[in-house]
Amino acid sequence: MSIREALNRHNPLTSVIAVVISLIAIGVAYWIATGGSVARESHLCWYTDDDGKTWFADDADKVTPFDHNGRQAVMCMVYTCDGGKTKFVLYLTRVTDEGKKRILDVARQRGREPKNMILGPRPMEVKKPGAPESEWTSSNDAKSQKIMDLRCPDGSRTNIALVDPND
Repeated sequence: MSIREALNRHNPLTSVIAVVISLIAIGVAYWIATGGSVARESHLCWYTDDDGKTWFADDADKVTPFDHNGRQAVMCMVYTCDGGKTKFVLYLTRVTDEGKKRILDVARQRGREPKNMILGPRPMEVKKPGAPESEWTSSNDAKSQKIMDLRCPDGSRTNIALVDPND
């Protein structure tokens, strides 16, 4: 029996499958059209405007760097090695000027507020807190792996955990 004969023989089932596939395609198209986001509660990320000395939670859709109290804020990755008693910034991350331009261009084309959209490989930079500005490194560079290496301040890897700003 050919595929066509099987589909004709099971016409109601074929119709249901076609409707389900169509609904999935519409959902995926909507997700892509909205920049990969769906209606959700506010999602937060950690940011710093003093090179990782302190940090604050804000909307994850912020495009970094952004102005915060007259200073430039970037995203920071906050970790703990003792169950949350002490926390530290492992590294900072920001969108490159090229990446920020792409985000702003797409937002303008879509008639929306700019937000940290997924636009394929994002040109991001990382650096250790306290390192000079000249140390910002492309996240695609091999050096970035050392910057983002998950280690506690004592050099160990024991119990290291990301601190979630949404908790």
